[in-house]
Amino acid sequence: MALDRQDRLADDHEHALLLAAGLADRGWKTVPPQTNIVVVPVDDPADTVVRLRQAEILTLPTDTGVRMITHGDVSRHDILRAVNAFPPPA
Repeated sequence: MALDRQDRLADDHEHALLLAAGLADRGWKTVPPQTNIVVVPVDDPADTVVRLRQAEILTLPTDTGVRMITHGDVSRHDILRAVNAFPPPA
């Protein structure tokens, strides 16, 4: 039940904030997330998803960017690895 995992929600949100901040530090336009979802605008969402998947970072394309979701299976180490794997902004 989701209510049993409320303590994890705080960790998920903290990880989303860390992800957004790390990407912003690398030059990406991000907005501090209000949930565990981070959306980053990119020029070619499909290509970015493929490039990140090659680094074992799973993302979802949107019309204008990529969406990343933090959850209980994603550690702080995973977040930092995702930040470092993200391609530089154009």
